Amino acid sequence: MAITINQEQCNGCGACLDACNAGAIYLVDNKANVDQSLCTSCGNCVEVCPVQAIQLASEVVVTQPPAAEVQPSRTSFWPTLKAAVVTLGSTLAPILISKIGDFIISALESQPNRSILSNKRTPSSARQYRRRYRGGS
Repeated sequence: MAITINQEQCNGCGACLDACNAGAIYLVDNKANVDQSLCTSCGNCVEVCPVQAIQLASEVVVTQPPAAEVQPSRTSFWPTLKAAVVTLGSTLAPILISKIGDFIISALESQPNRSILSNKRTPSSARQYRRRYRGGS
């Protein structure tokens, strides 16, 4: 399956640029175009298109626009960055959670240091104090 974009319906809003995780969609003359070699056919762009200009197709003839007209939008960097952050977060999160959990468990299970407690003066080991009775008038 592949993605097709109806150029007459496309209003150039750019919603599909942000939705594309692969960075395969770019704007040319305020119209969305798709690079089929980068497209993963995930369908995210189809869901977010407000005018339904993007459709999944079973067979598509790939036509590349002339190289002089192709100007990738500046927003094509953000989907790539978002995908990298999601990938990094999904790989590091379980490791970090595991390490934090191990640290908390070891802190809770550790025995208190008895040498510190024995140096403290407690009322039973301290000198006994007598209360002085002061008679009142």
